[in-house]
Parts: sequence; C-alpha cells; structure tokens
Amino acid sequence: MFALGRSGAVRGQIEYAFTSLHATFYVSAAAFMIWFWDILLNLDVEVSILWQRKGTIIKIIYALIWSFHATSAQSMDIQSHSFG
Repeated sequence: MFALGRSGAVRGQIEYAFTSLHATFYVSAAAFMIWFWDILLNLDVEVSILWQRKGTIIKIIYALIWSFHATSAQSMDIQSHSFG
C-alpha cells in the first residue's frame, strides 16, 4: 500500500515537471519572438544612426554586447531543455 501511494506521488511530480518544461519552452519561444520583432522594428534606425558613422569603437562595443546577448539567451534556452 505504501509503495502504491508513493508511486502516485512520483507520477504527479513527473507530470508537473513535464508541464513546467512545456511552459518554459513556450515562454522562451515568446521571449525570442519579442526580441526578434524588436530587432526588425529598430533595424532601420540602427543602420542609419550607428553603422553609417565613422567611429569603429562604438560599433565594436555594440556588436559585442548584441552578440553576447544573443548567445547568452540561446545558451540558457539550450540548458533549460537539455538538463531539465
């Protein structure tokens, strides 16, 4: 009797974990789409203000910050799906 009750509790925890994993996936996908939409909306402003200037230091700093943000978001998404 005790083992049966315990396996039901474990089953409930497993179902909760899978539900949470699906919710995490959808939240990550929504955040990615908002980020991508923001890039598309601001791309013309970015090109006209930043990339047509002569200074290279600002361009390098901006590119490093942008690439770090993109790769850190992807690595967090991969970790959350790989390791649960």
